Amino acid sequence: MLSESTERHDRGKKFEQYRKLPSLREYLLVSQDQVLVEQYTREEDGRWSFREHRAGTQVHLPSLRCELSVDTVAARVFGG
Repeated sequence: MLSESTERHDRGKKFEQYRKLPSLREYLLVSQDQVLVEQYTREEDGRWSFREHRAGTQVHLPSLRCELSVDTVAARVFGG
């Protein structure tokens, strides 16, 4: 969950450190201000891809073999 006070760190140093973990396949950032999940995925060649997911969409998490509903995440974040 991104907060105003930690967003820069979560996008910068923290993600930089996490990318060094060979086992990390996906990194999600959840907005607390809007219905938005940002997904970073490590591709087979080691590059990281980026996708934005908004209301009504699913986040596919290949490493966990599951999908996450953005609406469900938003309900938990916003108390709906």
